[in-house]
Amino acid sequence: MLKLPSGFEGRLWSEDDLIKAVTIQGEIVHAVDGLPEITRLEPGGYFSSTESVQHDVPCDSQSECLIYVRTAGQFRVR
Repeated sequence: MLKLPSGFEGRLWSEDDLIKAVTIQGEIVHAVDGLPEITRLEPGGYFSSTESVQHDVPCDSQSECLIYVRTAGQFRVR
């Protein structure tokens, strides 16, 4: 489980190619590094990738955001 404070601006990436993530609380504004598409993810919204990319995951919510992250390797947030 990943907890992000309200107003957080940052990125998530995994050392493994496969990553799956589901928004549990709050609203995430998801984008993949290098791609123009932006998706607002409310609770139940998800994203995944099958290659090593960085995911922009700003928390655009009045309260903290919770994201369930599943990957075979470690993940990092910056």
